[in-house]
Amino acid sequence: ELKKMKVELTAAKSDMKGRLKDALATAEAEKRRRVKENDDCRRYIQESTQALVTAREKEAASKEELKKMKVELTAAKSDMKGRLKDALATAEAEKRRRVKENDDCRRYIQESTQALVTAREKEAASKEELKKMKV
Repeated sequence: ELKKMKVELTAAKSDMKGRLKDALATAEAEKRRRVKENDDCRRYIQESTQALVTAREKEAASKEELKKMKVELTAAKSDMKGRLKDALATAEAEKRRRVKENDDCRRYIQESTQALVTAREKEAASKEELKKMKV
């Protein structure tokens, strides 16, 4: 009976050693899998964080560029307004000069026409006077 129990105990001990060895191997495999999974997660978190930092840097650079562009646009707008104002003033001055020039021309034409009419009237009167003197 004792012998039988010893054999059973040895078998049970051997069986338990096998189960323990299997459980230990399974636990080690699970541990390696989780370590790898954690490493993958850490790498993903690190890459995501870096991508987020890069995106924020790009956003900040874009905002800065946009600010610069707005300033440049405002300056260009102001410059164009100034140029337009100057061009308008120049055009107005040229218009006034031409209107005055046209008025002067009209006055000269009117005076010349009047002088011509007067000269023709005097010529006609002189011819008439000459005719009377001949008769």
